[in-house]
Amino acid sequence: MNFGKLLEPFIVTRDLWVNGGAVWGRGVVLLDLIVASSVSVLWLCFLVSMLKTCPPRRISRLYPFKVHMRSLLPFSDRWREDIAPEHVEAIGKSRKTFLTFFTALLAVALLKFAYFEFFFVRLHALR
Repeated sequence: MNFGKLLEPFIVTRDLWVNGGAVWGRGVVLLDLIVASSVSVLWLCFLVSMLKTCPPRRISRLYPFKVHMRSLLPFSDRWREDIAPEHVEAIGKSRKTFLTFFTALLAVALLKFAYFEFFFVRLHALR
């Protein structure tokens, strides 16, 4: 197996920083790497934020699984009826974080699809 061909985007990206990025092709490869890694970076931010905003274990144990799943539905307020008023804020904060990052993940995934489906081929002159 030819590992040079497999590692070519990373080698070109390294050359981009060393040589000042004057060549257009190297900038395109850097753009490819940024787009390709954007979803992974967003997932990492999503996981960290959910760990920080999730309600404490003592609150989560009080409610059944279906109440937690209902709180993740975007246009639902029925979950508020099943939760004690003092816990609504903690679960609502977690819900807001989940829906915000999930929307961002969907948007980035759609943009990534559009980039690799329509622009990648033209930028690399593959057609």
